[in-house]
Amino acid sequence: MQKNRKRLPIDIVTVLLGSLTLTLLTTPKVQSQESPCSNFWVNPQTGKKECFNQNLSNSTNIRSNSQFHRTRRELNQYHQMGKIRVFYNTSGKHAIDPTDSNQNQVPDQVEDVAKQTWVAYQLFVDTLNFPDPLKTERYQQASWIDVNLVARNIIDHPNGVAYDELQDFKRPIDSLGTTTITFDVATSVDARTNITPAHELFHLIQYGVSYFKNRWYTEGMARWAEKALENGGVGETRYEPNGQWPQPESTRSELFERSYDAEFYLWNPLAKKDDPRGMIPSNAVNSKVKTMTYSNGEKVLKDFRLNGADLIREVLIELGKMDDVAYKELGYSSWSENNQKSQRNNAYIYQAIMDVARRRGHSVSSFTAN
Repeated sequence: MQKNRKRLPIDIVTVLLGSLTLTLLTTPKVQSQESPCSNFWVNPQTGKKECFNQNLSNSTNIRSNSQFHRTRRELNQYHQMGKIRVFYNTSGKHAIDPTDSNQNQVPDQVEDVAKQTWVAYQLFVDTLNFPDPLKTERYQQASWIDVNLVARNIIDHPNGVAYDELQDFKRPIDSLGTTTITFDVATSVDARTNITPAHELFHLIQYGVSYFKNRWYTEGMARWAEKALENGGVGETRYEPNGQWPQPESTRSELFERSYDAEFYLWNPLAKKDDPRGMIPSNAVNSKVKTMTYSNGEKVLKDFRLNGADLIREVLIELGKMDDVAYKELGYSSWSENNQKSQRNNAYIYQAIMDVARRRGHSVSSFTAN
């Protein structure tokens, strides 16, 4: 794990080694035009495995050179923890709170966002064995998980938003063709009292596995995931865990129109049903995760409680298979944004959930998407 605060000049990067100062030009390396393809990725527009093009300027699937990217490229400082990089400014429109209570040259707000994101990543990937987004077929070309601290009024959500496409920010510190997966966190967020960074990190885990983006699935499950770092193992339930599965058609219809509150009607009830005890084995948790604290001394990981982690992990993996089925049966020609969020996906997502619950030994009647 690395913890570094670095300034990013526009044209050069200055590295201090003791009393020696080295100036590193950020001129990109020349790529051979004749090199055989050694890297592959899944094109989100076709769902097919293709050669990864290092010359990203002509790609419509890896985003770069937009106002979106210019805004985030102008964040001229960053703090790194492992594969997590948090980019920020201390002045201007996107200025963060500069308070640095431990005087380690990293503002508390930045450090707290980085800590929460890192702990969530370690807990889900290393402890609970959720797919590592950086190692999935879709995102295997990504080198980093970048968190951008930006003014609240430039993002579409109150606290944060995760993006499902590979990004090429062309940051001065990165070599030519460096891609990342990323999410924004509003500069108004205080990670000590706000779980947004962990919530958005979990979205990247979801996006790495499946193209489905129906909100009752993505937002409802991400709300369940918040409990991994918070007190208690599961949130409120508004559907009886031992009730009818599949749920009645009227309940399903209402569920498919939900978003964040889908946790109460599906994910939390299933998590309780599958795993009433809801304990994370403490001996499986990284010691640094156990002891990590925010700038105010409070632990990032509040307890070792989380109901239904095995079930949810298996559902995610099943969705990675089910989206292939939906793609074929629904006649999609690409995973466009409209197709990723199409109401026609609902039955396929729900079937995957019921199939997993049944395989795990629960009494679940037959449910098929078609």
